Amino acid sequence: DNLQEKPTCDFPNSLFHFFTLTILGNMDSADKSSSKVLTERRYLLAAACLLLARLAPWQLSIGAALVALTVQLLLFIQRAWSRRTNRPQKSVPPLVPGLPLIGSGHEFRRNAVPFLLNCRRKFGDMFTCNFPLGQKIHFLMNPHYVQQFSSTRSFDFHPIQRVVNSNVFRFQAPQETKMLRHMCKHARLAFDTDATVFSGHANRSFELVSDGLPLADKEPKEILVNDFITETMFRSIFNTVYGDCDSKEFNYRAVKQLFKPIHKSFIYIWLGLPSWLFPSTEAAWRTIYKVFPGAKQLLQEGTANAYVRDCLSKWLDGTWTEETVAGHNMVYLHVYHNNCKIAFWLINNLMHNPEQAAKLLEEIEAAVAPDNEEDSNSYRVSVETLEYLPILGSCVQETYRLASGLFLMREVTEDTQFSMEDGQAWNLSKGDLISMYPPSFHRDPTIYDEPESFCIDRFAGEFRPCYEGREVKRPVLPYGVLCPGQRLSMLQLKLYTCCLLLNYRLTPCSDSPPAEYDFASYGDEILPPTQPDCRMGLQLRSGSFKPLHLVQH
Repeated sequence: DNLQEKPTCDFPNSLFHFFTLTILGNMDSADKSSSKVLTERRYLLAAACLLLARLAPWQLSIGAALVALTVQLLLFIQRAWSRRTNRPQKSVPPLVPGLPLIGSGHEFRRNAVPFLLNCRRKFGDMFTCNFPLGQKIHFLMNPHYVQQFSSTRSFDFHPIQRVVNSNVFRFQAPQETKMLRHMCKHARLAFDTDATVFSGHANRSFELVSDGLPLADKEPKEILVNDFITETMFRSIFNTVYGDCDSKEFNYRAVKQLFKPIHKSFIYIWLGLPSWLFPSTEAAWRTIYKVFPGAKQLLQEGTANAYVRDCLSKWLDGTWTEETVAGHNMVYLHVYHNNCKIAFWLINNLMHNPEQAAKLLEEIEAAVAPDNEEDSNSYRVSVETLEYLPILGSCVQETYRLASGLFLMREVTEDTQFSMEDGQAWNLSKGDLISMYPPSFHRDPTIYDEPESFCIDRFAGEFRPCYEGREVKRPVLPYGVLCPGQRLSMLQLKLYTCCLLLNYRLTPCSDSPPAEYDFASYGDEILPPTQPDCRMGLQLRSGSFKPLHLVQH
């Protein structure tokens, strides 16, 4: 948006934007890859095109575009020739035909899932797609290979992680592998504590929202779904991570607003465009650096969660600046922010499927118990019960199945022969990119009946998703395979759902239809809706909010 202010001439401006998109290709999904890709000259050239489109006279714009097109064509020829001469020509995955320069990028961008499923029918379980300017990605389209994909030593996630950290969040962690192991260890040790703390913040957040809400026999109060989620889910997550910061300048509402420009420019900056092309993002980071509490302050207050405090104590030796600490902690919060995005779809699905929501509520009411027999104004539930309620678990899985846009990407760090179960072995070269795309499994009609429909108990009965006659062990992949926080994230969502249904009646507004998935945003971790927001009617089921306390066995 910032780049389209006051163009000198509409035609040259449009020409430059079209050409820049051709250079960058499918920015939402195709090139989320390695540092090698991000350092290539075409991204600098794309940035120059964007700048000229805004500032240059139209004659210079057209001339520069022609020069840039010639340079890009030469780069494309050079890359294609290099790949032809530097990799074996036998036993490589079949290449999907595409258009000159842009490859299959336009089809992938339109809707990745039907495109990839069609390619699998034609070319088999592994094939290669050509994206703009010769960038190739190998797609592994068999869900039985998830474990092999994640455990193959030469398929490395860290080059991609480093790019995200440095380009978007402006920090580079030393010893990333060691830090990931440390996070996994912390996630196991701090699970009970973090879950209990989240439960307390969730109850407080719901209680505040409930003030002034009408009862079930009154007209419901209309509210924007995302506003409700900000005041409940995001507030609870934020204060679980940083402690109760509502009265401080660094609080959940302020950070939620700062996330908007950061997420809006996320893909572009990830791909290597300079951040100064996005003034609102630059302003957001300046504000974060200004209001973010210092490491010493957070440690003195002692209310941040265990992982944050542990990391802060390690950085007080001066090896990390306060800005770097802020960037790291924004990554941590960004990951859990995905629960807010999935909560939107969960509310949308439940309020537009009242019969299915009633079935879930019946299961929840049978599982929770009053805190004590004399006082039925609060509930309690154990972690074990939440984790194994069949319809609740199925509801969460089904919501993720439909809303996930996760892209699992790895860089091949050495020449590798990848063996398939049918005896075929594909030769992959060092520097190649290989991907698994879980949404293509999630909506595969050979695995699921009516894959586009929301069915709350799809995973609650005897149904077992199968592919090629064998059960799929991980049919829904809402997180990266190595994600250390996925158990806590799942529990937060289940607890949130129970609090929601036990206390409120959700009704869709007559002029607010069900939200639709934005399929052009495949590659986002959670698909956004095509419309910015939707409204719902909210009522209390009883005279006041009844908290749900989490107990440990």
